[in-house]
Amino acid sequence: MKLNIENRKYEFVLRSLHERWDPIGIYSEDAPYDEYARYASGVIKLLELGSQVNEIYDYLFSVETLSIGLKGDPKRTLEFAEWIKDSYSDEFK
Repeated sequence: MKLNIENRKYEFVLRSLHERWDPIGIYSEDAPYDEYARYASGVIKLLELGSQVNEIYDYLFSVETLSIGLKGDPKRTLEFAEWIKDSYSDEFK
């Protein structure tokens, strides 16, 4: 079954959050990747609006620190924000 474009976008962001961002550090190849599902639509919205990297970073860092309650990793979060913006653009031009 071929996924429609909206499902592909959601799947791409969800996997990216799990495999590359993963602030909790739970990633493994065989683990379910729905831990960050509640944040995927927020990331997609920012990407679809053409938000700048700093806006994506702000959203993700607030998720890390306020929603999840971690100290946060500014450098790693910024690297992921840059990567997801570029990768999403490349994937869904």
